[in-house]
Amino acid sequence: MYLLDLCDDILNNIINELFIVRNNRCICEFKKEWINRRPYNKIILCGGRRLHPGRLFLNHENNIDTVKLIDFTDKYFVANILLTPTIKYM
Repeated sequence: MYLLDLCDDILNNIINELFIVRNNRCICEFKKEWINRRPYNKIILCGGRRLHPGRLFLNHENNIDTVKLIDFTDKYFVANILLTPTIKYM
């Protein structure tokens, strides 16, 4: 007897149960990682630096100083006036 010899109702039940089990496992693992990394707690600890919570969550290190803001290396001028990015003031 092969697995695909089962009727479609039984296969659908197996697929549904497998989806529920994998979904619950995925959500539990995500919650554990979220608690371990706590991006909003890191924002409070960073001392006023404007960092995105997603950037802190994806950072695997516990050191916040390694997370850098976006640095614009190119300088653009219009009518001899240096343009500054708006992210700098947000």
